[in-house]
Amino acid sequence: MKTIYHLKKQQLIVINSYSATLVNNHLQVIDNLEYASQLSAQELVQDNDGKLYFSTTTGLVAFSQAYFRNFNFFHEVKLYPQSKWGRIKRSHGSQLYSDQHQLLDHLPLKSPVQIIGNGYDLFHQPWLKTIDGGWLKQADIWLDNEPLITHQHDLIQQATMVINPQGTCCFNQAGQPINIIPAKTKFKVLAVMDDQFGNEFLQVGENKFLPTTDCLLGQLPAELPNQDLWQLPTENINQMFWQIENGCEAAALLMGLHYHHHLESTDYQSFIDKMPIAPDYNPYHGFGGSPYKNVKGRFEAIFPPALLRWGRNYTYLRDLTGVTESGLIAALKRGNPVLVYVTINFDKPEPDTYPWGKTYKNNHAVLLDGFSQDLFHVSDPINGHYWISKQQFGQAYQVRKWAIEIY
Repeated sequence: MKTIYHLKKQQLIVINSYSATLVNNHLQVIDNLEYASQLSAQELVQDNDGKLYFSTTTGLVAFSQAYFRNFNFFHEVKLYPQSKWGRIKRSHGSQLYSDQHQLLDHLPLKSPVQIIGNGYDLFHQPWLKTIDGGWLKQADIWLDNEPLITHQHDLIQQATMVINPQGTCCFNQAGQPINIIPAKTKFKVLAVMDDQFGNEFLQVGENKFLPTTDCLLGQLPAELPNQDLWQLPTENINQMFWQIENGCEAAALLMGLHYHHHLESTDYQSFIDKMPIAPDYNPYHGFGGSPYKNVKGRFEAIFPPALLRWGRNYTYLRDLTGVTESGLIAALKRGNPVLVYVTINFDKPEPDTYPWGKTYKNNHAVLLDGFSQDLFHVSDPINGHYWISKQQFGQAYQVRKWAIEIY
């Protein structure tokens, strides 16, 4: 154990967990602790995995299972002349604590918060003080008027066109609207960007950004005729924002479930935790590895047979394997989004072989939610909402024709 902070004198701590335990330096449980019971602590220590503990005269108590009774965990408090508004930008939400570091609440992603000041904890990490007296980690908050669109994307896009017949709104980096861009306007794309909440934008000028959902990505046609656009209003879950780099199938499935009001209170992380993992790493039997990282020799994906078994726990799913693009459009006309297996960025498929069969190393899944005469609209777990030509869509879809209609 490593001492992180030594208190000048012993301080009473209060147990705030019904499952709190007392452990020794080897992290072996030596006693169970009653809720609201009190002990004296003089040090905060850290194990080899970075977990914090209160050091008491009888053993160690996890830092998350107790709080100071009369000692303020936060210091150097500075109140603002005028309060500020912000939103939670951490994908998993943020914990709200009292002055004594007692857990008060969990605020989900995008929750609005009113900030009246700032300060530091015992470890010199910056925190923000809310109007109701709680504390939130500064790193978890985006404050209004701060830069919003800040993260450059890996996707390379050279040009775009505004597809929405009503046009689209152009924003500055702080997320403030500048003006309306008419339909069919073409732009050179300087960069593909994410904002603090995982939404995607195209930078088309100095401090000028367009939301991808109203734009055409991929290869642009020479001319785009006037078309009737048909689209389901689905959400977008950005798997990279959640730091789940191999979770495209689960993201696309959950977006479809949420559209039909299934599992509305279940977030992406909770859904991923329920995904079946294949013991033999075969994606036809379950997810073939870790959704969080790539492992040599494994293929991190879950294919239709296993995805259908899992998804049918929550709603009716229709296997559309083998259908043409007209079959996909028919499902959309029924009011149902369709999970389709394609390739990353709709690039040309790159064949690969595993013991369980042939696949494509640039495998990807998106939610199909709109169409027109020449275009499809998708909610992509990596690149957001956007329109794409049917020709480029077909390049990635036709090689397998794997699709699942979500009711």
